[in-house]
Amino acid sequence: MVVSTGQVRPEMGPSGFGPVIVSGGGFDGGLIGSSSTHRGGLMTDLDVSATVLSILGIERPVEMLGNPAVAEP
Repeated sequence: MVVSTGQVRPEMGPSGFGPVIVSGGGFDGGLIGSSSTHRGGLMTDLDVSATVLSILGIERPVEMLGNPAVAEP
């Protein structure tokens, strides 16, 4: 998983969005989405750690925010 921080737009501040690339771990192609955003192609920063734990087969602690990302065709 490769994650870029939100892109800075000096006149408006950070956009809050950045590219995410995932390969392997059940991700065979398509857009990344999560139940946190309910939108194909979008996931939150909090979803990154939940996704990594899911790929590694580690149960997410209940106090951790975010949801594992899924590949959407």
